[in-house]
Amino acid sequence: SLPPTNSPTNRSSTLTNPPINQSIGRY
Repeated sequence: SLPPTNSPTNRSSTLTNPPINQSIGRY
């Protein structure tokens, strides 16, 4: 939904990805 021009938002998505991945590993 957000424009690709938002670099900070893209970085936030990548930072939030690792934690989610760890959660899946725990499962």
